[in-house]
Amino acid sequence: MLSNPSTWSRFLSLWFGQLPAQLCTATSEFAAGIWVFQARGSALDYAATLACAIVPVVAVAPWAGVAVDRWGGRRVMLAADTLALGVCIAMMFAWAGGALSVVAVCVANALSAAARGTHRSAYQCQARMLIPEHSLGRGNGLMRIGSSLAQLAAPTLAGALMASANLGAALGLEAASLALALGVLTLQASVRGTQTNPPNSVGAANMEALRWLWQEPRLRTVMVFGLLENSMLGLGMGLALPMLLSRHTPTQAGLALSLAGVGSLLGALVMLAWGGPRCLVRGILQLDAGFGFAFVLLAAIPQWLVACATLLAASVCGALIEAYQQTLLQQRVPEVLQGRVQALTAGLSLATFPIAALVAGLLADRWLEPALQPGGVWAQALAPWWPSGSGQGIALLVVLAGALLTGLSLVGNLWLRESRLSPAITG
Repeated sequence: MLSNPSTWSRFLSLWFGQLPAQLCTATSEFAAGIWVFQARGSALDYAATLACAIVPVVAVAPWAGVAVDRWGGRRVMLAADTLALGVCIAMMFAWAGGALSVVAVCVANALSAAARGTHRSAYQCQARMLIPEHSLGRGNGLMRIGSSLAQLAAPTLAGALMASANLGAALGLEAASLALALGVLTLQASVRGTQTNPPNSVGAANMEALRWLWQEPRLRTVMVFGLLENSMLGLGMGLALPMLLSRHTPTQAGLALSLAGVGSLLGALVMLAWGGPRCLVRGILQLDAGFGFAFVLLAAIPQWLVACATLLAASVCGALIEAYQQTLLQQRVPEVLQGRVQALTAGLSLATFPIAALVAGLLADRWLEPALQPGGVWAQALAPWWPSGSGQGIALLVVLAGALLTGLSLVGNLWLRESRLSPAITG
């Protein structure tokens, strides 16, 4: 493990080089989501584009992790950014020629997601080599600040661009930022020690990592609860933007999500200053409960100020959860397995999300939305407790998903408290 002061300057160089790309990529993705929903007005179409942005992350995880362990984080980041730049340029030409469609957005999302998932694992492993062991929590807080700044600015910028239907401008910014990131990576020397020799077979290499992952009590606990909880997040978060757009203007929805970026930034700053708790697993489950409850309030109370406040609170929890999880992986996983474990845990945590998002879209479009229109089959029965009208079926599903996530997290905390293995899991 490298820990001399020069590695900090190299890490900061890497971080600054990735920052514009994070911002502009998030802006173009948000703008494309608005474009799809406005063009078709379908929650299912929006959920399909979301699923296409997630499924490839799961699919490429076995190959991405082996590539990172075999060739090093820098080389893999270069390849991933090159693919993302090519996809962005292709979308620019399609938009300029009037050939952009929902199907084209789905295909572009899939290719970009494959690049993004591979890049994420490589970036985390590269940072792991540059951040001193005792400062991993704070280093992860700094990395989270980059994504939080993107989350903060991207919705407002995308909303402003889409107000003039200028998706091409968002794509142009993304292309320029990816070119800058590639330039910085090209100039930066590789970090020695990141290349290892995993088994030649991708399956054997990943089975080695999975066996180690399952034998580690802390990570096994986080992985099992993460799979269950991401199902609930897919039901709720997959419809958050359509729900906001059904209640508010695109500008208001963008501003609310920008406040979510403020919360994410606050969480990252807390992690940077603090470094995280001693019992990371317990902290993750407690924050998951708060995250779910915030989504209950978001869907149950339609006022815009409530949406701003709940998204702010949820994003603080989300930023800390991600930083806790990343610190736990970096602390517990041997360097020779970092790439594979990073990629596999990211893929496994997302495996249930796209299925849940598609189910949520189908339920909203085909069942809950029609049932809660004035005169619908549920409108009168639920009238004392739940209003009818456009967007109310989506909101009801988000409430149920948030409540299930909160309940599941509370059960997990209770299990940790009662389990005799708790010191091994949380220590």
